Amino acid sequence: MEHSADVVAKREIPRIFLDSAVDIEDVSQEDSDSVTPSNLTLRPQKSRMHLGIDTYQHIAQLCNMLDSQSCVCDAKLLIFAAAANSEGYRSTLVPIPPLFMGESFYDIERLRRIVAMWPTCRQMLKDLQRSTSRSTHISAGHIHLMHWVLIAQSNPILRRYKVRRFAGLCKDLRLQHSPSIRPREVLSVTYKDKQHTVKKASNCRRRYVCLGCPLQLLYRLLIMGRMDNNWAGPLRLYDRVDAALAQCTVTSLPLPENCWSCSCFGRAPRCVLICELLLDRLSSRQQHHNELIIEDTSCLLVQYLLIFTEHNEPLLDLQATSSRQLNPPTGQPPLGASFKSQFKTHCSAQRYRGGCGSRWIFRLFAWLLARMGHLLERQQRSF
Repeated sequence: MEHSADVVAKREIPRIFLDSAVDIEDVSQEDSDSVTPSNLTLRPQKSRMHLGIDTYQHIAQLCNMLDSQSCVCDAKLLIFAAAANSEGYRSTLVPIPPLFMGESFYDIERLRRIVAMWPTCRQMLKDLQRSTSRSTHISAGHIHLMHWVLIAQSNPILRRYKVRRFAGLCKDLRLQHSPSIRPREVLSVTYKDKQHTVKKASNCRRRYVCLGCPLQLLYRLLIMGRMDNNWAGPLRLYDRVDAALAQCTVTSLPLPENCWSCSCFGRAPRCVLICELLLDRLSSRQQHHNELIIEDTSCLLVQYLLIFTEHNEPLLDLQATSSRQLNPPTGQPPLGASFKSQFKTHCSAQRYRGGCGSRWIFRLFAWLLARMGHLLERQQRSF
């Protein structure tokens, strides 16, 4: 019995985990004479407790972001995944998450494996909501990576823009011709420090250009404001969205098979940027017909991101749909053909019935007469 008690006392008691967030370690006193519960002291490790609190805060923020801005989250994740799976990731994946950056190397393979395992944004939201109820387990590395991509990188701010207003937006920005096809999504791009970094003269007319940007180069351009000139090469700017979209089709780079495949935009989206051309920063340029060739992207300030998918509807279909909603049902004459006759009939009916406006005027006039009569009676009584 004494031998068995010694074995129990010297046996290594495993650490206790509470929901993989709170690490409880054993600091028991090794006493060969007696092993009682009073000799076991459970003390939480402060580092693991702090990590667990941060993780749950990140989960709450991610759930809110994925629930309210699912489309923006999808675009951010797709742009990050394309940069991470690029051959020149040292030039495109800037900045890189600190969790995957060593002193002399990038843990790019581990990062790519995590990105390839991402589900759809809707499924991400469900998994994160279940993780708070302890029914599923998501590693802290996955949570911190998603939080870093979607929330920690708060600049620039992406917001959805209504696609049906896109044609009017092109006119407001003085772009030549509206595009023949409408984009799948239009996202406005806003920088927090825009008013401090860009000096705009009051008498200077703004000029907007379109840039067909490969998906792999978009991550660094949006966050850092410029690309690696050695990797991107000269950029061609246009005053037409269609021309930039055609150029994007030519310069697009294929995504690897292990890239994120659960995006709502598919595996081969094309991106067009509408940028403000900062003339005071424009150093070297070449003008050829309707295109402008530049070497440095520091003279561009991104304003809108247009995402085109494999199946795009013509922009005219949207206008036709809105016009069909204004047409009368089947069996009735068109509005334009019978407008004059319907207007005459309506006017004659209003004259016959007195009209809604005329009835209101008569009621008001009768009320004024009644008030005047009451005032006259009061004056006569006072005298």
